[in-house]
Amino acid sequence: TLNSVNVSNVTGDGLQVHGTAALNPTVVANNFDLSNSRRYGIINTRGNLTLNNSSISNSVFDGIFTNRGTLTVNNVTVTSSGRFGLYALRSHSAIQALTVVNTARDGVLVNRGVFALDNSIIRNVGDGDTSDDALQVINANLSGIGNRIEDTINNGIACPSSGVNIGSIGFVASPVASCP
Repeated sequence: TLNSVNVSNVTGDGLQVHGTAALNPTVVANNFDLSNSRRYGIINTRGNLTLNNSSISNSVFDGIFTNRGTLTVNNVTVTSSGRFGLYALRSHSAIQALTVVNTARDGVLVNRGVFALDNSIIRNVGDGDTSDDALQVINANLSGIGNRIEDTINNGIACPSSGVNIGSIGFVASPVASCP
């Protein structure tokens, strides 16, 4: 358990949780503030990671990357990621009150696994090419309520004037989030 920890100016990853197929470490981080990682902000491989009331900013790669692990998020802000704000690969994720702001690529990318996203905000994502989405979901079980897409998505307006989600913001299931 990590309580009230500040980490900054890291040449590698800000926090690593590494397990194996047989051993899955459990890490709980409360009030964990991380800034300026030259690789991933947080990487969780085959671990059980819970983040509460935490912030991750200025990661060269993803703010949070979970691979074949379990990720629980409660009230976390991810700002200025060089790739994805949150990348969940083959993981089980329960995300509550996540704010993702300013990513070069997708705000949230889910590739396989189970992903629940509730009461979260994704804003200002993408560097202007055609493949950047607020939320991209590939072959995953996605659910969620109370989520919002705000401001600019890939140098375009996130939502048309009618306030209806459109395919260009990468939603597989439109009820998962609403627009302003």
